[in-house]
Amino acid sequence: MKYISLLLLLVLTFAGALVAGRSSAEPSESVRYIDMQKCLTGYRAGQAEMETFNEISRSRESALMAQQSELQNRGSELEILDPASVEFREGKAKINDDIAQFQRDVKRFQEEQQLEILQVQARAFKQIFEAARIVGEQNGFSAVMRSPGTLPTVDAEPRALLGYFDSTQLLWTNPNYDVSELVLKVLNGEG
Repeated sequence: MKYISLLLLLVLTFAGALVAGRSSAEPSESVRYIDMQKCLTGYRAGQAEMETFNEISRSRESALMAQQSELQNRGSELEILDPASVEFREGKAKINDDIAQFQRDVKRFQEEQQLEILQVQARAFKQIFEAARIVGEQNGFSAVMRSPGTLPTVDAEPRALLGYFDSTQLLWTNPNYDVSELVLKVLNGEG
């Protein structure tokens, strides 16, 4: 029994000596975060893509407004015609068809616009995540997380508060561990 205890003590001592030199880094020292809003607004290529999208959208929107104005003018011109005339009925039918087509065009424009906004945002998020990965690897961080952002005001609607808490895993961050500027340098090709 005495030999077993001594052998067990030697094995434990030897095992302790093997792992004595190993120590894991303090999590607080190797975990960093980024402010997603700061990265989105500071990402020049993403902002340029969004501005191009906005210009195209404004152009398409003004074309739709011109089309709407033209339809209204045609409707006003019909008012001077005799409602019993063939010309009035044909004109009214044509305008109704054009209005229905216009409404479909507006709906398609809105759907395409929403989809394009999501695609632009998805590309920006993908680039930000990739830049965060690069910064993490280059600096030996254990993790780069997303900052929780700003807590909604106390008088915010309960659904908004619940949505915020449901989407937030990181509840607080030390401002000294913000690596958003490093991520922006990678995103903007400066680092």
